[in-house]
Amino acid sequence: MNLENSFGRLTSRWSALSSSLIEAKFLTTILAILGYIALCGQAMCQTIIVDDPAMIKNGPAKWWYTDSVGYNGSMTWTYTGDAQHGVTNWGEWDPSLPYAGIWRVSAFIPRNHANSHNAGYKISTLTGTQVVVVDQAPIYDQWVTLGEFSLGSGSAGHVILEDQTNEGWGAKWLGYDAIKWEFVRALGGPAPSLSFSKVRMSASDTVEVGIVFTSSAASTGSYKITIDCPDKSISATGSLSGALYLDNHGYLYPTINLAKNAVQRFKKNTRLAVHATLADSNGSASCQSSLSIMLPTILIRGINPAWWGSSGGDGTFPNLESGLDAATQRDASSVNGFTTGYKLLANQPSYPTIHYFTYNTDITSFTDASPSLGSLVGFALNKTYASRVDLVGHSKGGLVARAYVQLHSDGND
Repeated sequence: MNLENSFGRLTSRWSALSSSLIEAKFLTTILAILGYIALCGQAMCQTIIVDDPAMIKNGPAKWWYTDSVGYNGSMTWTYTGDAQHGVTNWGEWDPSLPYAGIWRVSAFIPRNHANSHNAGYKISTLTGTQVVVVDQAPIYDQWVTLGEFSLGSGSAGHVILEDQTNEGWGAKWLGYDAIKWEFVRALGGPAPSLSFSKVRMSASDTVEVGIVFTSSAASTGSYKITIDCPDKSISATGSLSGALYLDNHGYLYPTINLAKNAVQRFKKNTRLAVHATLADSNGSASCQSSLSIMLPTILIRGINPAWWGSSGGDGTFPNLESGLDAATQRDASSVNGFTTGYKLLANQPSYPTIHYFTYNTDITSFTDASPSLGSLVGFALNKTYASRVDLVGHSKGGLVARAYVQLHSDGND
């Protein structure tokens, strides 16, 4: 993140000006604390990263080296030692954990100056120091998970890497880069749970999401909803404090406006992936769903459809209607003097996707009917987040659709 970059650059410059090991250690400690405060401004402080500029460097300064590679474009390294010389240089990453719990600890291994086969990371846990050995040589700019550990709050969960790897004096490079702590769950209460109760279009440009959760620490909790649109991913975040509660479950109904997030209007039937995550001081939970958004479809009758009770027609249109009736509910309204009935998907009552164009099928010509069809096209587009519609014409209805496309459409709808 930009804040990390800023602190990394600032620490590097100030450390270069320090003339003694004591001054450098004091300075990097102060800047590390400031860095933690900035990082913990994020919801729940779930992830804390201490990069190598904020690492406390112990031992002769002449044996510490840096390179402009690795996490955030910086890393520190030294040569490996052996048992004869003992520990000469070592680095210490001190986090500022907001609470005790189970934390996942990871180390970033840079691509250069890190070819030790026996790098022993020492993690200070509530049950004592645990050592995790990592072969740095085959790893190329990647995070390596050291494990999940019971850690106390503050800097109790610090990590140390010593240069004594017993690979020979100066035989290998030992890389020092960022260390990451990710909160998994609390030591006590149960982890939260999360599921969707609904995902739907609640208006022409708004997605309404319903989530159901359990949390024994809701006062510390937050959520994030992410929708993967064809042109971008958009999200909404919030706290759990405003939830409604019933039967030990919390209910939230956040909305995300597509237009305000500059999402492009849909040119085809679209299915969006929807993700939700929730975190509190006892852990985290996630769930996934999807949202299918159909282009509006306008059905155009032919001459004397049997649905009107006349003897004409072959039954095609009423059969289509009856099939749709079985799965949808019906509404009707008047637009520009003509009556339009439209079908509403049962779970999306405010987002109509199927419309009927009605006209005097016996006496109205193709060209006379086409302007009114254009009005219905505009109505359908305003009711949805589509940039075009599908026209389905039966018999004469197909000719009305062709007249509209030829005379009134700009080709984009």
